[in-house]
Amino acid sequence: MKIATGFFVFFMMTACSPIRLVNGLSPSSHYQMAKSVAYGAADRQRLDLYAPRSTTKPAPIVVFFYGGGWNDGKKKNYEFVASSLTRAGYVVVIPD
Repeated sequence: MKIATGFFVFFMMTACSPIRLVNGLSPSSHYQMAKSVAYGAADRQRLDLYAPRSTTKPAPIVVFFYGGGWNDGKKKNYEFVASSLTRAGYVVVIPD
């Protein structure tokens, strides 16, 4: 019962957003992040780059494109994707 209560409180603290909940539960200590790196002049031409901390050799790169028709959505909503992939040894790029 204690776990369920804690989960409920955490869910309420994240403003009931499933994405914020999943991102909040995803660990981040195993990667380093470069946030909002510009790849163009427009406001939304920014990307977040995630790299595993423990990599000593070149790692494969995954570019994750979320839905939204290039004009909707936010890269920060998909940090949980980067968490999972960096744990598996990938460098992850999530562009807006």
